[in-house]
Amino acid sequence: MLMPLKIALQFLTRFPVQVKEYRVEHLRSSLYWYTVVGALLGGALCLLQILLLMALPWDADPVVTILLLVAWVLATGALHLDGLADSADAWLGGHGDRDKALRIMKDPQSGPAGVVAIVLVLLLKFALILFLQQHQQLAYLLLVPLTARALIPMLFYTTPYVRSEGLGTPFSEGLEFMGIWPGLLLATLAGVLLSGLWWLLALGLAALTFVAMLQTDAATAGRHYG
Repeated sequence: MLMPLKIALQFLTRFPVQVKEYRVEHLRSSLYWYTVVGALLGGALCLLQILLLMALPWDADPVVTILLLVAWVLATGALHLDGLADSADAWLGGHGDRDKALRIMKDPQSGPAGVVAIVLVLLLKFALILFLQQHQQLAYLLLVPLTARALIPMLFYTTPYVRSEGLGTPFSEGLEFMGIWPGLLLATLAGVLLSGLWWLLALGLAALTFVAMLQTDAATAGRHYG
């Protein structure tokens, strides 16, 4: 039972967990533990913020924010930032050509779109963390990593994988909704309890954005192949 959790920790974080031998079903089942990993990451960020605020002067909010952001990136190994850069380069350079976009995503070097995307996301994160810190909204440092990782299995479940074989193939094959919904429920309940009904609005907006992006991608691909 703990093997999938260890795999999820090893894949999503740089926490000291080492798993060298596992079965394919363990890899797939690790998706069901992503919410727990998000909770651990968010809890670690909350604890770090408390320690930093106790150790540094009260007027050091920007410094605390930067240190939190650095710790966040280091704890995840910049995994999602790397994926963001690849996606931005492929979206800008692919021009609706699926094969070209996939070739761009496999290129280990980041182009201008990827670099700009990373910079903008980090600036936005800095501004939001600073805002939450100044308004003593500590709960969001827990909720954001938790919810973000709870939604990853749903993304695999609802979205066709772009390659017939690739890093995500073992995750997407045979994925069952019965294993996904507990994590989604946990993230939703935690959000409502700690943030109120505004969290449901945020999830709804995220869902609408996701559907809109899928529709845009389908329309672009249809124009290209049509």
